[in-house]
Amino acid sequence: MLGQGLIRKGGMPSRLFDILKVYAFGSREKLYTYASLIFKAKHWASKRASAYIDNAYSPFRFELNTLMTTALVHNIKTIIINAHKKAHNPNGYMMSSFMRLFEEQANAYLINNA
Repeated sequence: MLGQGLIRKGGMPSRLFDILKVYAFGSREKLYTYASLIFKAKHWASKRASAYIDNAYSPFRFELNTLMTTALVHNIKTIIINAHKKAHNPNGYMMSSFMRLFEEQANAYLINNA
């Protein structure tokens, strides 16, 4: 049920959900935490961008910005592994990594679609 909601309502790519499920090691709570961090980071990056551009929502949509989706799927394993290996605060590490990734890919989207 959680997966269907994230994919259908949240627009999360199914490949991303599959990777998160693997790294949650069967824990529904951990899977929810990972997904929450992704959506919160996307929201905050979008909110920060809205101070500079008019339509800050569309570059942060999974359905529209394939650059963001591809980068997230490609980097999610590294982010999760590094967060748990190197960071004192794994959730904070993941949050800041996701925000940086979203901002970079939103900028690339805007440049490519200008």
